[in-house]
Amino acid sequence: MNATEPTIKFEVQGDNNAPYTFTYTKNGLPETPVVTQGNDKIITVQAPTNVANTFTYVLTGVKDKNNNDVDIDTSKNTVIITVTAKPTVDFTFVDNQCSGTPVQFRSTISGNPSFDYTWNFGDGSTSSQQNP
Repeated sequence: MNATEPTIKFEVQGDNNAPYTFTYTKNGLPETPVVTQGNDKIITVQAPTNVANTFTYVLTGVKDKNNNDVDIDTSKNTVIITVTAKPTVDFTFVDNQCSGTPVQFRSTISGNPSFDYTWNFGDGSTSSQQNP
């Protein structure tokens, strides 16, 4: 799976004294400052998803080019991203070769549901059932 990592955007509203220094925390760790370039009023923070956990990003402050505090909307200064563990995927099958009955496949997936199934049997036939 090649999912795009989420991004978080924090933006200054109504102030025109760029560049800005945004300061944020992630899971309560020490603050991280990010300085905008030119007249930019937005910073973008990558939110890696390679570890299963809940991540809380909090914008703690913004200062303008004169080092003055810029008002922030505290109702919009927190972003929570939950990354779930990747599922464990496997399958088993029963092949009654001599009985003339079709092979039965059984999915053995563990992890957070729900899952979509796409079976390709190599002979042109497919199934979207959990246990075809």
